[in-house]
Amino acid sequence: LTEMEVRALRRDPDPEVRREAHQVLYGKLLAEAPTLSAVFNAVYLDYLQDLRLRGYRHPLEPVALRDEVEVRDIEALLEATRAHYGLVEAYYRWKARRLGQEKVASPDLLAPLSREKPKVPFAEAKALVLEAFRRFSPQVEEIAREFFERRWIDVYPRPGKRGGAFCSGGLPSTHPYVLLNHTDDLDAAHTLAHELGHGVHFYLARRQRLLNFGASTPLAETASVFAEILLDDLLLEKLPEEQKTLLLAERVEDAVNTLFRQVMYTFFERRSLEARREAALSPEAFHGIWQEEQAQLYGEAVEWTELDQAAWAGIPHFVHYRFYTYSYALGYLVVLALYGKYREEGEAFVPKYLEVLKAGESQSPKEILAKAGVDLASEAFFRYGFGVLESWLKALP
Repeated sequence: LTEMEVRALRRDPDPEVRREAHQVLYGKLLAEAPTLSAVFNAVYLDYLQDLRLRGYRHPLEPVALRDEVEVRDIEALLEATRAHYGLVEAYYRWKARRLGQEKVASPDLLAPLSREKPKVPFAEAKALVLEAFRRFSPQVEEIAREFFERRWIDVYPRPGKRGGAFCSGGLPSTHPYVLLNHTDDLDAAHTLAHELGHGVHFYLARRQRLLNFGASTPLAETASVFAEILLDDLLLEKLPEEQKTLLLAERVEDAVNTLFRQVMYTFFERRSLEARREAALSPEAFHGIWQEEQAQLYGEAVEWTELDQAAWAGIPHFVHYRFYTYSYALGYLVVLALYGKYREEGEAFVPKYLEVLKAGESQSPKEILAKAGVDLASEAFFRYGFGVLESWLKALP
C-alpha cells in the first residue's frame, strides 16, 4: 500500500484496521525520524539564512507579504485559536463517550461514528445543492444551474480519468469547469457543493482581469466551504435525528482538522525554527516539541501511544513550504465569520457576500472582506467564527 492508502485506512470502520494502519504509518515515521530530522534541520537553516539575507525581522514576514496580511493578524489568529483549544478537548470527550472509551485512543481520532452513510445519487445531490443555494440566493442557484445545463461538469469516474475533484477557473473570457468522480454518497454531495462554490466564485469574478480574477490564499476556499455549510443547513432539516448528530460531529471534526490542527502545526514550526537558531535539533527534540503542542490542543481527551511522537515527520508542508498551514486556519475562520454574519443579518448579508466573490483578488483580503463587514483585526472576527463552532458543539446530544 502507498502512504496515502494507509492514511485513508485510519478512517476505516473496523477498529483493528485503524490500529494496524496507525502502527504501520507512525512506526515507519518513528524509524525514519533521524533522517527526516536532518532534512528539517537543513530546511530550517536555509530559511533562517534567507530571512537574514533579505532583512526580514520576523519569520512570518515573508508569509504575511505573500498573503497581503499583517504579521500581527497572523499572531492574533494563532493566539485566539489557542485560547479556544478547549472546544477540541470538549469534542473529543464527547467522541470518546460515543466510542465507549474513557479517552479517545489515538488510532481512533479519525474513527467514523457510523459504518453506514446515506446513499445520495447524483440527481438527488444536484437537487439538494441547488435547493441549498436557492435558499441563500436565487442568483447563486441560477449560476450553479448553468453548470448542469451547459455541461460544465464531468460527473462520473471512468477508466483513465483523473481521480479526485477540482474546479478550473478557466479565463475571464470563458467559464469555469468542474471535475468530479461522484460516488453516490453524502461525501460526494458535499464535494459537489464545494466545487460548485468554487465555480460560482470564478463565475462572479469574471468581471476582473486575467491576473486578478482568482482568489488570494486566505480567500481561496471561501465560497467552496461556505457552500458546504449551506448544504449542511438544509440537510440538518431533512435528515433523521441520528444522521443529524453524525453530520454535526463531522462539521466539528472538520474544524478541528482544518482550523485547530493547522494552528498547532504553525506553533510547532515556529518553535522548531526558533530552536534551530541555536543548534541542530535531534529527533528527540522534535518529538518533544510535537508532544507538548499536541497535549495543549487535545488536553486530557486523547490517549497517545509512543508512536504518535513522530507524527511531525509525516507532514510535507513542513518541508516544502514555510508557515503555510496557518493559511488553512485563517481561510476556515474567514468562512465561519462570514457565515456568522449571515446568521445574524439574513438576506441583507447576501449582496455583501456576492461583492466579496466578485472582487476576485483585485484588492487585499482585508479590503475585500470589508465589503461584508468583516475585519480580520477585530475581536468581532474571532467572536463570529468561534461562536459558530461553539453552537455546533452545543448542538451535539
